[in-house]
Amino acid sequence: MSKKYTSQIIVDGTSSEEEQRCVDMAFYILDNDATVRETADAFGISKTTVHKKMTETIYDYNSYLGNEVRKVLKRHSKEAPRRGGLTVQRKLREIRQSSEK
Repeated sequence: MSKKYTSQIIVDGTSSEEEQRCVDMAFYILDNDATVRETADAFGISKTTVHKKMTETIYDYNSYLGNEVRKVLKRHSKEAPRRGGLTVQRKLREIRQSSEK
C-alpha cells in the first residue's frame, strides 16, 4: 500500500475484490503520479474502465481518496495538450535526425 496516504485512509480486510482493486488503482495513481493510460497499462484494463472507477466508483468506497485522485487527474488533464505538443516535437526531431543520416 501507499506510504504517503496509508495513514489517512483505512481499508479493512473485509472489502470486496472490486473495492480493493479500485483502491489499489487510486493508490497507484497517487504514488506514481500516474495518468489514466499508465494506470490502465499497469492493471491490464481499459483506460475507460480506469477513468470510470476513478471518477465515479471510488467515491462509493472512500470520498477522501476520490478527491485526492481527482486532483491528480485534473492536473493531468490540464497538461495533456502540452504533453501532446512535446511528443509531436520529439517525433519530428527523430524523423529529421534519421533522414540526415
